[in-house]
Amino acid sequence: ANNPTTLYDVGGNTGKWALRCCKYNENIAVTLLDLPQQIVLAKENIANAGFSDRIDFQAVDMLSDAPLPGEADIWWMSQFLDCFSPEQIISI
Repeated sequence: ANNPTTLYDVGGNTGKWALRCCKYNENIAVTLLDLPQQIVLAKENIANAGFSDRIDFQAVDMLSDAPLPGEADIWWMSQFLDCFSPEQIISI
């Protein structure tokens, strides 16, 4: 998308990249997808940075069959697949 407005940050970890996106583009909204325990840390970091209004969270285990959220302009997986075996990557 030339002018994306929605981005899913898969394996968003601490929220660092989601924050950079929001600081770079005031029109983008990010949903950070990660494990529940990681979401807790990311929420704290996002709140401290003052971007809770533009970054949402969805706890998800990418190795499960749980449904993912709907459409987004961009699905971002920065260094996400490095955490998994080749077999797990295929299942994702």
